[in-house]
Amino acid sequence: MRHNGIAVLRNGAWLCMAVIAASATPAATQAEPGDQDQKTHDAYTSAITCFVVAAHAEQERKSVGDQAGAARYDSQAKQAFDTVIVLGHQLGLSNEQMNGDIGHISGVELPHMIMDESYFRQKVATCRGLGLM
Repeated sequence: MRHNGIAVLRNGAWLCMAVIAASATPAATQAEPGDQDQKTHDAYTSAITCFVVAAHAEQERKSVGDQAGAARYDSQAKQAFDTVIVLGHQLGLSNEQMNGDIGHISGVELPHMIMDESYFRQKVATCRGLGLM
C-alpha cells in the first residue's frame, strides 16, 4: 500500500479519494483554498479518532480472549492509520506533527471511551459510517 495520496485504501478509500478528487477540480469551480484545507483537516482528525477507536476496540477484544475480533480491529486501525498518513502529508505535516496529533487526540478520546461504553459505541458507529472501520 503506497502513501502517495493515490493508493486505494480499503476502508478509508472514499475519504482519501474524496479529498484528492476535490483537489483536482478546476479552479473556477473549486472552493476557496482555506475551505479545502479545512475539509482535509477535518478528514485527518476523523481518521486519527477512528485509529484510536479501532486500537481501543482491538485491546477490548484481546482482553476477553477474542483473537479474531482483535485481528479485525487491528486491521481497521492500520487502515485508519494509513489514511492519517495520506491526509497528513496532503496537509504538509511532518511525522512528528502527526505523532503529536495522534497523542493529543488519544489523550482526549481514550478516557471518555474507557469510562463511558455508550460514548465508545457511538464513536465506533461514527467511524463505521465514515468508512474508517
